[in-house]
Amino acid sequence: MDLKKVEIKENDQIVAVSEDEKLVITPLPEAFNDDDELKINIMFDQVSVPFLLKNELPDAMPITGQRIWKLIRETGKDIQWIKENNRLVLENREFYFHSEYREYFEWENQWVEEGLRSANISSDQLVGEDLELGDDLREAYSRYLTYFKIQNSIPSLCTVTQDLKERSLDLLREYQKEIQSFKSGSPAGRKGRDLFKLGTILSD
Repeated sequence: MDLKKVEIKENDQIVAVSEDEKLVITPLPEAFNDDDELKINIMFDQVSVPFLLKNELPDAMPITGQRIWKLIRETGKDIQWIKENNRLVLENREFYFHSEYREYFEWENQWVEEGLRSANISSDQLVGEDLELGDDLREAYSRYLTYFKIQNSIPSLCTVTQDLKERSLDLLREYQKEIQSFKSGSPAGRKGRDLFKLGTILSD
């Protein structure tokens, strides 16, 4: 009898198996829905047999960036990052960063804490770069980052509140004003290059 191993990556996934096979399934943590349930369908001899798996383990699970954004959008709540033990908490659920994404969130946290405007990745380290910005844009950008400092969080873990929306729109308006301040046909110079770099990360 052949051994067939299948990873379950999404809800309602269909897995076909024959009478000559022994099936071993491995449900991935991100496949479970918000109720920690996962439905799979085993197809055998043209008959589909549904199974409902429920995750009752109290331990924290790894979570992907995609599911983080999905949970924030659906609940309308921030995910709290407990940095002391590197845990993410939403209501009564607890997660930790998936290894594939963790470094990006740590860079995002560094960005907020240091008030970076632009940065370069050098030897897997985030190195800030100073930019020349107009006074109004610099202040609007500072107010935007201050929001996350007050929340002790990062943009990727926050829902869009009215306060955040207003700060974001203010930043966009000031950015547009900076663009409009350049004269058509004249070189933008360093100020133009720096404006283009705002909020970006460059890699060697």
